[in-house]
Amino acid sequence: PSEIIFDVRGNQLFIVRVAGNVLADECLGSIEYALHNFKDSVHLLVVLGHTWCGAVSAAVDAYLSPTRHNSIAFTRSDVAADPGYRAALIEVSVYLNAGMTAYHLQEEMRPDETFGVRVAYGVFDVTTGRVIGPDLDPKTDDTSRLAAAPTRPDDLVELGHVLAASPMVARHLSVGLRQTRYPE
Repeated sequence: PSEIIFDVRGNQLFIVRVAGNVLADECLGSIEYALHNFKDSVHLLVVLGHTWCGAVSAAVDAYLSPTRHNSIAFTRSDVAADPGYRAALIEVSVYLNAGMTAYHLQEEMRPDETFGVRVAYGVFDVTTGRVIGPDLDPKTDDTSRLAAAPTRPDDLVELGHVLAASPMVARHLSVGLRQTRYPE
């Protein structure tokens, strides 16, 4: 339960759950309800993905095997043959999906302007039980914080580049691929 993750009492959080952090009308309606009806207590909207998300994993599998999933046809580089590529792609996708949903939530509702409420995102690590943010410093693996919602589409592109080059992704890839893609 989220109350345990964030160390709060029951009913202190207003939670909207949906597979894969998809920001549909139902989610927006629930968030809008909370913003209008709990004005004094809502201070932050958090988009929280989780490691090894089944919905994100299914999307990655559809990308990696398009002929088995919806007959989508496109090509990828030889990086897909690396044994750790799927795990790396899932890790990047979980963070990017949470960041992208936070961006869309900010753009769609403008809670900062209307309610003075910020939007942030992170990922719940099911292994450690901690909420973690993306490692944005390639020299570290500091994932101990939430990140502010991206504010521009270019921020999402940059986030993708930074995540793809991060230690949290590189650790999944074979030594050979790390040496060619992540030179010291």
